[in-house]
Parts: sequence; C-alpha cells; structure tokens
Amino acid sequence: MVEKTDIAPFLSDDTRTSILHGVPIQHRDEIIRRAKLAGVKIKIRYRGPRSHNKYRGSFVNRCSCLMKDATSFAVYPRRPY
Repeated sequence: MVEKTDIAPFLSDDTRTSILHGVPIQHRDEIIRRAKLAGVKIKIRYRGPRSHNKYRGSFVNRCSCLMKDATSFAVYPRRPY
C-alpha cells in the first residue's frame, strides 16, 4: 500500500515555474501516479549531488543530477510543442 503524501508543503509559489519543488525522492512514485490520475503531463527534474561533478558549480550539479543520485526533485508542467 502506497502512503498518501501531503503535497501542500512542496507547492511552488508564483515566482517559480515549477508546480512542486523540494519533494523528497521517496515520494516520486506517488506524485507520478497522482499526475496520471489527474491527466496532467509533467516533467521531473532531479535535484541533489552528483559525485563526479563535485568540483564544478552548483548550477551544473543541479542540471546534471541523475535519479540514482537525487535527494529531491521538482515537478514542471510539460509544455505542448
């Protein structure tokens, strides 16, 4: 049984482009399931350290984080192209 996650603490304010941010990685499956049930297309960006980039800037670490290294993630709406 999957535990329901309260998403209120992770909701983004109007200054961010993300829907949710700072969500711990253990809630990933629950968030994806909720988005599918709601019919919302999302894009997930993983956040956290990446060991081979530790001497590069923090922006590079955020942009190149893999799911296996992630400690949290952000959810963005998928834009239609």
